[in-house]
Amino acid sequence: MYNMYVFYKNYKDGIIDFDEIRYNEIKLKQSIGDLYDFIKGNYYKLDERCENDRTNIELIYDLISDFIPEADFDPYRYAEDRQGNENMADITQVSFDKAVNSLQIFKEKTEAILFSIDKLDEEYRLGTYFKNISRHKIYVIAKELPNFETWKDSSFDGVKNNLKQKYNLSSNELCKIINIIKQSR
Repeated sequence: MYNMYVFYKNYKDGIIDFDEIRYNEIKLKQSIGDLYDFIKGNYYKLDERCENDRTNIELIYDLISDFIPEADFDPYRYAEDRQGNENMADITQVSFDKAVNSLQIFKEKTEAILFSIDKLDEEYRLGTYFKNISRHKIYVIAKELPNFETWKDSSFDGVKNNLKQKYNLSSNELCKIINIIKQSR
């Protein structure tokens, strides 16, 4: 269970910039439930492609719930909690096969999510990060742009205005995006 806690704790560290106040509330807690809520509330804001990991994250949470039925999801298992209640008292039997299978699924899903995070991290380290628009949307904008030869035509002003409205961008942001696209062509 501690491995699951460490996974969520590391996961959380990758998204703290998006919710500094909430991060400060939970940074000293050891509750997987709180960490999960933080990740669930912030991870998908990183990039729209993070939505692809939603199923895996929810499955991981369900796997953890099977092993730690208490509401706080405390990864440190002591014989008793602070109030003297016996921990994991509701569990009378553990299926070895189910535990091995669940841990294998947990490993596969966490590796898939971490692979996605690593790829996004590599992408964002290229220095083309925009707070209001994801790299995926930059890719979509690049597909919507006409041929480079027509960028000097007056009709390109209309294309730029449409893109600014469609993606809620300032002229400066769109200019930077177009320059990035131009450099990569």
